Order: sequence, then structure tokens, then C-alpha cells
Amino acid sequence: MSCAVTHVQELPGRLPAWAHPVATAAGGLVGAAYVGFVNPSGGGLYPACPFHRLTGLWCPGCGMTRAVHDLLTGHVDRALSANVCVLPVVALCGYLWLSWFWPTVSGRRLPSVSRVPATVWATLVALLVVFGVLRNLSPFTALAP
Repeated sequence: MSCAVTHVQELPGRLPAWAHPVATAAGGLVGAAYVGFVNPSGGGLYPACPFHRLTGLWCPGCGMTRAVHDLLTGHVDRALSANVCVLPVVALCGYLWLSWFWPTVSGRRLPSVSRVPATVWATLVALLVVFGVLRNLSPFTALAP
């Protein structure tokens, strides 16, 4: 099944359609390079989690920067230890970027994540809430970053 993308004619002085996703990817690569070279556990210009700072509790996203650093330096086991959600989040971000970029070079759209049933998204949010609660309970300290 194919979906044709209607092409909007480029107006003079406007950037081509591929320019925005490519610029976003370049910015993401710069950020990833910083995270890869500057260990969040040892310093750097990283913001603290406001939820953790206010409550002392770990949110579902706590440890994600350390997890990305560990992925970028080839330590998948440490990445999953910092935040078990890192692989699905990285995969989703990659797919969202690709679904934005792909139509600009191929003229064809990828299946949209908006076609995923609402119950799936609600289940994922519920799982994140459960994960956020469990990682703060003493029997599940292995889930904490």
C-alpha cells in the first residue's frame, strides 16, 4: 500500500523541504556528540531533573542522559541499568525523525505513529507511571538510575 505525498512547489527564497529535518538531525548529532564525549556522571552542562530536585524521587526519565551516554560509548548493559526505557525512546525518536525526513526525499510517507490505537498509547503511559513508582520502592532499587 502506498501513499503519495502531494508536493508543494518551492517558493523562491524558501528552504527546500528536506532542510528542516536535516538541520534538526545536525543539531541532534551535535548534542549526541556532547553527551558521548562529556560523561553526565562526571560533570558537564546538564540540567538536573526538576522532579527529582523537588521531590527526591526518580521520574521515568531520570537517568536517560546517562543511558544515552552509555549507549554512545558502547555500554548497552550500563545504559539499560541507568534507564530501561532508553532503547524504545531512542527507537521512537529515530522513527519520528525518519517519518519526517523520508517524504522529502522519496515522496512517500511512512506509516504514522498517530495510527497506533489510543489504547496502546494509554497502556504505554500507564507502564511509564508504574515504572516511575516502582523505581522508587526499596524492592526495586535496581530500576533506579
